[in-house]
Amino acid sequence: MPTAVALTTGAAPRNPGIIQHYHAHVYYDDSTRDRAARLRERVAAAFSEATLGRWHDELVGPHLRSMYQVAFPCELLASLLPWLMLNRDGLTILLHPGTGNDYADQAPIKERYKSAPEAALVTLKAKGTLDTANIACKVETGRALAVAGLHPATGGSGLELCSGDMLLEALVACAGVTLKAVATALDIPLKRGAVSAEGELDFRGTLGVAKDAPVGFARIRLSFDVETDAAQERLEQLLKLTERYCVVYQTIKSGPPIEVRMDRM
Repeated sequence: MPTAVALTTGAAPRNPGIIQHYHAHVYYDDSTRDRAARLRERVAAAFSEATLGRWHDELVGPHLRSMYQVAFPCELLASLLPWLMLNRDGLTILLHPGTGNDYADQAPIKERYKSAPEAALVTLKAKGTLDTANIACKVETGRALAVAGLHPATGGSGLELCSGDMLLEALVACAGVTLKAVATALDIPLKRGAVSAEGELDFRGTLGVAKDAPVGFARIRLSFDVETDAAQERLEQLLKLTERYCVVYQTIKSGPPIEVRMDRM
């Protein structure tokens, strides 16, 4: 059974008024995955305000079993909680609040990673299906389908998302989240902030027009604009740690080996 990790010890009781939302984690294994899928469909049909997260077959964070998350606002607690109690179909569900204080909410996760480093090693997955009619790929984002196609510079219509844009968007998203997390940890108040990324692609490479043209970004620039009263040396520390802990940035910078294969369906 999972071991609970307390956020505080001997501290004064916390006011429930700080709760901003709730997460319900639905646990399953190979024998109960079908039931979990059926429950997922029923939740989606009955509670449109709830947000369904990705399936996590591999263990992730502090969770010791496969799971998916149902996020919902405080206003749904009175109706969704008893509904889950009556319709969980024998599945185990963990319910916990989100306070908006990410640093405090992450405390039990960090404690688990300290005691069990192997739990921090998670395999992230992305899935897509080829569009049978167009040069496009439908990517499952966990919330909706994102249709990727050719960039207009390579003959695309411009109606689909460009994979190069998606790569930069992933970098911006990861860098922005990391910046906020580091600023919170260092107690650096940010009044406003913006993140942008841009990069040069020579489309001759991907079109096979010139053998000497690289396939991929030749250069990427990531920039942050922040409004803060923090001293410059603190901002330099913020930037340094953001670079260090941003997963997408480090992946692009380090260029890890990638295994590629093709199988028949």
